[in-house]
Amino acid sequence: MPLHLTVVLCVFDHLSFWECMAKYELLSSNTIRTPDGRTLYRIRALRDFGNVNAGDIGGYVETAKNLAHHGLCWIFDDARVFADGYVRAGARIAGNAAVFDHARISDKARIFGTARISGFAEILGTSSVFENAQVSEHATIIDSAQIHGHARVDGYAKVWTGDIFGRAHLSGRVVVLGGPTIYRSHISEGVVDYDFKEVPERHSTRPARRMRAMGIDQSGLKGGPAS
Repeated sequence: MPLHLTVVLCVFDHLSFWECMAKYELLSSNTIRTPDGRTLYRIRALRDFGNVNAGDIGGYVETAKNLAHHGLCWIFDDARVFADGYVRAGARIAGNAAVFDHARISDKARIFGTARISGFAEILGTSSVFENAQVSEHATIIDSAQIHGHARVDGYAKVWTGDIFGRAHLSGRVVVLGGPTIYRSHISEGVVDYDFKEVPERHSTRPARRMRAMGIDQSGLKGGPAS
């Protein structure tokens, strides 16, 4: 990053010059291509910060605009951030996760597994998106929400807290707060809070089916219930 641009960013974020010094470089000898033809570059740390040491190899970015040079943010493993995707503050991206389009990851958010964050989505606070979950369009994940499994959050949905997993799909202008557990429902409007209860799965009358619907591990039960 040019020196004059580094100084401007430092002033804008009220950080010292030393906090804004380039913390990684792009390795032109280690690249991959996205399906739409973008070239992504493996990154290598230039200085110590957090639990990252100088010389550590990270994931991939398209340009230095994808990962802030200040803060403790980092991209691990084979994770990718490209297009106008941006990771800053103390956020961490790992595994085979991808952040792209205009998505923003900030604060102490964690994105890992094969999660996909796209559109104008924002992941903030200490929220985590992992496994095969997808957050897209104008959705915002705030505070300490957990989005995982095959869950999808899109539209203008806002999730403050809660455990969203399985085949759950939040869309429209739904607002989720108060820590509910959602693993199957498609909800597109209203406010969902701690009083939310999913409607039992239709025809799940036998014990094994009910337990599967509730996400209970049956492997430790002697003999297991009838299926």
